Amino acid sequence: MTVTRITTSSSTWLGPATRSRNLARLAGAARGDLTPELGVALMGYGARVGTAQSVADRLHARAIALDDGGTNSLIAVSADLCLMAPEQALSVRERIAAATGVGIPRILVACTHTHSGPDTGLADLLAGRPVPPHVPSILDGAAA
Repeated sequence: MTVTRITTSSSTWLGPATRSRNLARLAGAARGDLTPELGVALMGYGARVGTAQSVADRLHARAIALDDGGTNSLIAVSADLCLMAPEQALSVRERIAAATGVGIPRILVACTHTHSGPDTGLADLLAGRPVPPHVPSILDGAAA
């Protein structure tokens, strides 16, 4: 497939060169801060003890949205987290779908798999316990 770069006033779209140039092509990007308060449990190393004592780098959710002006839209979100449970990712996707009108199957939520991020409550979910109190605000940030 040949790829062409089409630039508009505020966005760039990469698409097949054979497509009609009469279609509206839109792209957008966003970044939101996910950095929790100090003192939350961290995730990624089983032998880790203690909680977050300082912030070396802020944690973010980054998103890109692409739309051909018709029926082909997609959103991809990458969160600076070790992981999230499938039901947590689905919840984020559902909230994004409700806010944007993009269908849930066309929304991707992924984690960077940092071992320096907050606990997302996976072990608690698997054990049938409530997630730690900081988790909802992190997932809210990923969906915003």
